[in-house]
Amino acid sequence: MSTRKPVDALYGRCITKIRTSLCRLGYRRSQRFELLDHARGNLSG
Repeated sequence: MSTRKPVDALYGRCITKIRTSLCRLGYRRSQRFELLDHARGNLSG
């Protein structure tokens, strides 16, 4: 019973899409925090 159904393929595709979007969001968030830290350092001197 190793025959893959099209539904399984669609499910896997959705999972990969969600994972990539989550990774992108996390990357943006980390970048934002880095920018904030840089701004704070400049303000403090």
